[in-house]
Amino acid sequence: MEDGQWNIRKVSQLAPHEQVQKIFSFQIQQQQGQQDQAVWTLNSNGIFSISSAWNIIREAREKTKFNTYTWHKSIPFKCCFLLWRTIRGKLPTNEKLANFGVGPNRCYCCYSPGFDTIEHTFNSGPFARNIWRNFAASLGIQTDPLPLRNNILRWWNTNHNNEAHKLILQSTPIFICWNLWKNRCSKKYGGKQSSMARVRHLVMLDTFKLLQTT
Repeated sequence: MEDGQWNIRKVSQLAPHEQVQKIFSFQIQQQQGQQDQAVWTLNSNGIFSISSAWNIIREAREKTKFNTYTWHKSIPFKCCFLLWRTIRGKLPTNEKLANFGVGPNRCYCCYSPGFDTIEHTFNSGPFARNIWRNFAASLGIQTDPLPLRNNILRWWNTNHNNEAHKLILQSTPIFICWNLWKNRCSKKYGGKQSSMARVRHLVMLDTFKLLQTT
């Protein structure tokens, strides 16, 4: 800029050719006695903020019931985060280890074990099915086989009678997945026996604690 006007020669030399006309199209108002300062056009006050920059570059995801119900301020973050990882296949089960040349492993939960996969451990294996049926029956929820995501959505789409009932429907699938994973890891890494009674007790205990603090 010189005397409030674009220096055509310098702009043409320094700016990318395809941007020159765009630069000239900007009308700059020079304010006497004030230093030049950058203006961040994404904020109405002209001041840069990380949040506004992040909103431009991030890949915004559509809000869905599943994404919303995965998280609850009163449910321990570790439980919600495990479900988030589970649904996205981010757990070190057979599917992931196979990518590193590790052969298929038997699951650590069932008495007649299948392979150590997310779907088997959390939903379709005999051990997991028994746990889901136990809690679904007490709440009048159908127990016919569905993929894990659909099974959880069936819980979350069930009509609730009051806020406490709604919270139980939202939290129980999260606590079931959390304690199924704990049971699997206790068997694999801690040498404990897989136990349906223990998992059922821990799910009920987690639910009781949640209701006491909500």
